[in-house]
Amino acid sequence: VLADEPDCVVIATGGRPFRLTLPGSERFLTTWDVIGEQADLSGSVLVYDEYGGHQALSAAEVLAKRGAQVEYATPYRVPGIEL
Repeated sequence: VLADEPDCVVIATGGRPFRLTLPGSERFLTTWDVIGEQADLSGSVLVYDEYGGHQALSAAEVLAKRGAQVEYATPYRVPGIEL
């Protein structure tokens, strides 16, 4: 990094996923679980996108490529509204 003589260096470590604690939430996974391949899912999967960013769409794509039947749900009129 120093050899490139940058004006600024930004170290982005990321955030942490939010986990709901509701009855049945032991069956919930985060996008981190799915994209990081910590979850082996198949069959019918619901991806709920509360925020409208790329994370849920990325997770849905990963799941579909692994053979899962993915249903995507969001309160927005347009999927990935923040993209």
